Amino acid sequence: MKMIKHLLLFCCYGLFGQIPTLQGQEINRVTIFITDSTTKKPIIGALVSCKTRQTYTMANTQGKVDLLAAKSDSVYLEKQNYISKKIRIADVENGKVQLVLKMATGIVFKEIKGTKKITLNEFNIDHVKHYVGFPDPFHPLPYQQVAQRFYNPAERYMLEKISVAQLLFNSELAITENKNLFLTKNYKDGDAPGGDNSRVYKYEDLQNATFRVRIYRADAAGFPAEDLCNEEINVTAENSYKIVANISKYKIIIPKGDFFVAIQWLPNIENASQIAYNTFSTTKLTGFKPFVGLELIKDGEATFFAKDYSGNWKISRDKAKLAITVTGRAE
Repeated sequence: MKMIKHLLLFCCYGLFGQIPTLQGQEINRVTIFITDSTTKKPIIGALVSCKTRQTYTMANTQGKVDLLAAKSDSVYLEKQNYISKKIRIADVENGKVQLVLKMATGIVFKEIKGTKKITLNEFNIDHVKHYVGFPDPFHPLPYQQVAQRFYNPAERYMLEKISVAQLLFNSELAITENKNLFLTKNYKDGDAPGGDNSRVYKYEDLQNATFRVRIYRADAAGFPAEDLCNEEINVTAENSYKIVANISKYKIIIPKGDFFVAIQWLPNIENASQIAYNTFSTTKLTGFKPFVGLELIKDGEATFFAKDYSGNWKISRDKAKLAITVTGRAE
């Protein structure tokens, strides 16, 4: 397996599992049940994030999530095809929150019969040296989605395939600890942030992950808006530097102009990756796979967006694009 020689974290953003405490606020365990406002059935897989506590979790088969939070904290709840909601813990009645069902704004066209292939935002895997989503205490900017903006030049364009660069580690560095396989990465002189070379990163079963792909229309301001696909697109990452997923069965038709392809992390135990920073003391941070590649760009406007734990989309300040390529057919 090809070994990653350079892993630059200075442009990476972190997903944290730590619980920060604020003076004067009592933090308690909070249980919330999330249900459909009409059917009253649990919404399995609803996503809940809290920016104040820097936490991100997913509802179980009962629509239940457990959080550590103060009453003054706000949480952001979302599920594809439902209207998202932001609510204070103090305003949650009887531990229950209801979400209202909506239909995504699917673009309805006849299926494209043309054979003209169009590939957008191609990247060179050898130029991908930065990764987004990697837990790094030097850049605490938690978010739950990242999106790349594309421009479709055709009148009608049907997406068929997406390719995503991800971070892998050299299996030759694997060690066995308590009969579990771990993958490790040791920084060499000058590589580590701040010049500290004592950190060791451990990844249990790092190479496997499932994530969700979201396709969005661009609004008038150039930000992600409504979904262009009503179905959930869940992709299981391959043990490869480039994840390739065939999405032709969803028959997603893109109108001419800007649109977005987003990677949404699914915060479950299968996707969790705990990193131990061994300096003066051990600090453990939790991120969610996959760690998506970035390719630096010299010119052009920013096209890389991130959705934070409060549900707000923000433009990246870095001169970079996500290493996501889409391929499709146009007439």
